[in-house]
Amino acid sequence: MKHLKNFAANLYPDKKNFFFLAENHPFVPIVAELPLEKNKSSIGIFIDLFYRYKHSFLLDSGKGQKNISRYSFLGGNPFLTFNYHNHVATICKNGQTTSDRSDPIKSLSKILEEYKTSYFSYIPHFFGGGVGYFSYNMVCYLDAFPSPKNDDFLFPDINFIFLDDLVVIDHFENKVKFICLANTNKNRIDQIYTNSIRQLLDRINQYLLLPCKGENLSFRKTIKDKKSFKSNVNKQEFEDMVRQAKKYIKDGDIYQVNLSRQFKVEFEGNPMTLFQYLRQINPSPFSAFLKFDDTFIICSSPERLVKVYKNSIETRPIAGTRPRGKTISQDKLLSHELLLNKKEKAEHLMLVDLERNDLGRICEYGTVEVDELMNLEKYSHVWHIVSNISGRLKNNIKLKELLTACFPGGTITGCPKIRSAEIIHELEHISRGPYTGSLGYIGFSGEVDLNIIIRTILIKNDTAFLQVGAGIVADSDPEQEFYETYKKAEAMLIALQCIKNIPVKTTFKTKH
Repeated sequence: MKHLKNFAANLYPDKKNFFFLAENHPFVPIVAELPLEKNKSSIGIFIDLFYRYKHSFLLDSGKGQKNISRYSFLGGNPFLTFNYHNHVATICKNGQTTSDRSDPIKSLSKILEEYKTSYFSYIPHFFGGGVGYFSYNMVCYLDAFPSPKNDDFLFPDINFIFLDDLVVIDHFENKVKFICLANTNKNRIDQIYTNSIRQLLDRINQYLLLPCKGENLSFRKTIKDKKSFKSNVNKQEFEDMVRQAKKYIKDGDIYQVNLSRQFKVEFEGNPMTLFQYLRQINPSPFSAFLKFDDTFIICSSPERLVKVYKNSIETRPIAGTRPRGKTISQDKLLSHELLLNKKEKAEHLMLVDLERNDLGRICEYGTVEVDELMNLEKYSHVWHIVSNISGRLKNNIKLKELLTACFPGGTITGCPKIRSAEIIHELEHISRGPYTGSLGYIGFSGEVDLNIIIRTILIKNDTAFLQVGAGIVADSDPEQEFYETYKKAEAMLIALQCIKNIPVKTTFKTKH
C-alpha cells in the first residue's frame, strides 16, 4: 500500500530501542510518521477518523507563527473520561464508573500521576494525556475567588477525556504522525510492541483509504429566525454595568475589569459545519472542536493562557482591540490608532505586569521575562495587541499550583484579579460557564497547553451560546464598550448566519 513500503524508516522507536526504553519507562510512545497528503486537511482527517465517536477532539492551529501554530492534535474514543459537576467528579474507565467528592484538581491530578511518563526526544509535543476544558466556574476551587452563580448552561466545571493514541499534524513540515502510547508491562513486552504496531497500521490504513470529506458536509438550516439572537442584557443594562465598574475604579477597588454579555439562539444543525464556517471566517491559532456526547465547544480563540514544556512556561496575553477597517487605508489607520492609544497601552502594560507576577509565583527568581511586547496581530474582524511572557518553572510544580497562579487569565478578569472577579460576580447577570475558562491538553509527561475560551460557541440541548466581553478602565466610554462586544461577537454571529445562507453581513452599527 502507498507509503507503507518505507514505513519502517518512519517508525520511532524501532523494536530494539523500544525494549531499551521499556526498561525504565512505564509508558513509551510509538510514532509512525507519513507525508501529509495534499487532499487531506485537519478537519477532513478528524471527520474520517474520530468524529463518529461519542467523545472526540480537534485542537486546530493551522499555519501561522511557528511558536503558536505548528501542530494540530486529533483524537477520540478515550480510555477514560473525567467530568466534575455539582461538586462530584465522575470517572469512567473501561466501562466502570466511579465518583469522587474530593478536591477536583487533586482528583484530576491522580489520574495524570497514574500514567506519568517522561519526555522523549523524538516527540517534542503532546503524545498522550487529557484533552478538555476548565470552566471559569473553577475559580472557586482556587485561591480566594468567589463562588460562581448558578450555571445556566449545565456544563460541567471540568470535562476531560484521556487518550493513549492520537494523530498530530505538523503544518510546517507537512507531516502527519500517528501515535500510540504503549503500556510497557515487562511480562508481555514483545506482544505489546506488536499490538501497538498493528494498531498504528490500522489507523494509517484508515487515513490512506477513507475519502477526505471535511470540506463537503451537507448544510442544514440552523437559525430559525434572523431575529432569534437573544442577549441576556440590553444596551442600557450593559452600559450601566460599565458605569458601575468605573465607579469601582474611581474608588480605588480595581484598575481594570472585564465585563461580558451572552447571546443565545436555537440550533438545529451540524456543529462540525458551524466549526468549518467559523474557521474560515476567523482562523485562529488556538481553535478547537470538542465533542462530549451531546455537548460541543466550537472555539476560535486567539489567546493562550499557559504553555508548559519541560521546565519552561509562557503566557500570551491579549489586551487592546480595534475593529478591522472597511478599506486598506481605514484598516491601517485603526491599527495605528490602537498602538498609539494611551488608554490601550496603559491597560495592556498593566496586564503584562499582572501576568509577570502570576508567573513569578511559580518560576525561579529572575527568570521571568517579556519576550514580545505589544505586538500588533491581525484577525478577520479585529486588531489585537499581544505580548508574550516566559519563565523557568521551579522544581516539582503541581497542576493545582500552576492553575492557582495562572487561572483565570488576567485579561478576562481584571487587575487586581481576585477583586475584579468579585465585581464580575456582582455585575454580570449569569454564570460564565466555560466562557473565559481554558481548554487544551495536559500530557502524561507534564506538558500543558491551554487557551482562553473566548470567540467560542457552546452547543447544548439544541441551543447555541456565545459570550463576549470588554476591558473596562477609568476612561472607558460605556457605549463604545457595548459596541466592542458586538465587534468581538461578529465572526461567530456570521458563522451562525452562514449555515442558514443568510447574507454574510453584520446588522450592528459601530462608532468607527
